[in-house]
Amino acid sequence: EKIKKLINDSKSDYIIFAENNFPYLIDKNNLDPLNTFIKDNKKVIIGATTIKDGDYYNSFFLLEKNKIQTFDKQILVPFGEFLPFRKYLNFMEIISGSTDYQKGDAERIITTSDNLKILPIICYEILFEKIFNNINKKEIDILVNITNDSWFGTRFGPYQHFYISRLKALVSNNGISAIIDNNGKIIKSSKLNKITQLKHKLKINNNKSYFSTHKIFTFYLFSIFIFLIIYSKRKEI
Repeated sequence: EKIKKLINDSKSDYIIFAENNFPYLIDKNNLDPLNTFIKDNKKVIIGATTIKDGDYYNSFFLLEKNKIQTFDKQILVPFGEFLPFRKYLNFMEIISGSTDYQKGDAERIITTSDNLKILPIICYEILFEKIFNNINKKEIDILVNITNDSWFGTRFGPYQHFYISRLKALVSNNGISAIIDNNGKIIKSSKLNKITQLKHKLKINNNKSYFSTHKIFTFYLFSIFIFLIIYSKRKEI
């Protein structure tokens, strides 16, 4: 009901929630109840756990009036979303649970009714270079990364996720949410562990991002960043 109220009260065209913000398990064979959330021309992005034929998925939804699109996470977290070598490591089920999420296989692109092309990204998938292949060829307009960093608590994890994602995009359940332009400029951002609604009139353009035109430099910058984190942690120890 709280999600419904936020959607109904919002005057924004696009409303973005986080990974698994939808509080109920969704049956992929019956998505009709989700249509009741959307009125007028609003578009809602939200994460949820879905089930189909007994298999579970970590899903990214774009909800529009009378139209629902889904992308299922393809790069899963070992020991978090699935247990590798479950037959031999079943003693780890106390941590990872007894059920694995399954990988999605759909193309990583969602096109809205007004022809905005979205690259859907779920949580730490944003770290992987391969998901950005052919991003300009596909004429992607905007990257949306939904995540839930609550399991990090107040440690460095959410900040690390945010700064890596600054080169791309980030929306976080608990962590640091932000609106970032195609050159890495932070337009608006939230504070860690503070409930925030970010509102911004976003202008979509066709300019190539800094990331897409400086991949080699970006790779070295990222490598140095990770090295500094590891070095600082070793000094603390």
